[in-house]
Amino acid sequence: MKFEDLLEKKEAKQLMLLKHLLLKDSMSRISTLAKELDITKSSLETYIADLVWINDEYKGLATLTYDGYLVSLELAPSFSLEMIELNLYKQSIKYQIMNYLYHHFDYST
Repeated sequence: MKFEDLLEKKEAKQLMLLKHLLLKDSMSRISTLAKELDITKSSLETYIADLVWINDEYKGLATLTYDGYLVSLELAPSFSLEMIELNLYKQSIKYQIMNYLYHHFDYST
């Protein structure tokens, strides 16, 4: 199993969006980004709106902004996208189920 398999479609697209922004100098036009990610503009706007928790969770370390035209992701030099990625994996239902089963499995015979 790959880590990406733990994410639902929406979370996988959100992670793909964040990675794409980092590779594109952390800023892109929304219409261009939608084409490059092969998703609709409205879906992309929904994904961005759902990711605003990043601004609260990682104050000063990571900032996601969207002004209706441009979307940008800024990370502090000491901060890594892997921290956000790990958070997305830990929040996924598949990860939570696997984690629960691992910690609560009865090994008796």
